[in-house]
Amino acid sequence: MPPKKDEAALIFAKQFGANLRKARKGRGVSLSELSRRSGFHRTAVCMWESGRRAPMLETFVGLMRALDASADELLEGLDAVPPARRRAPSPACMPAWPRP
Repeated sequence: MPPKKDEAALIFAKQFGANLRKARKGRGVSLSELSRRSGFHRTAVCMWESGRRAPMLETFVGLMRALDASADELLEGLDAVPPARRRAPSPACMPAWPRP
């Protein structure tokens, strides 16, 4: 028997939150920095990452842009995306510390 609608939404929110956190941390971006880049309140970003809520489509697109991430990465997780389909971060999203 497939999960009920509410259960499926909860499962999606949890998985999306884990993928969002993984993408953010993998880029070395703090929660506050993602909030600033995306224009969404830090509390909202925290709720998405914790899986308590799932973002609306417009919000999802804003998070993709703020992290320079693909939809596949945020929906399926970085491990689920073949290396050939991964997007390299743009220089604007790279940390500002000096590089060797």
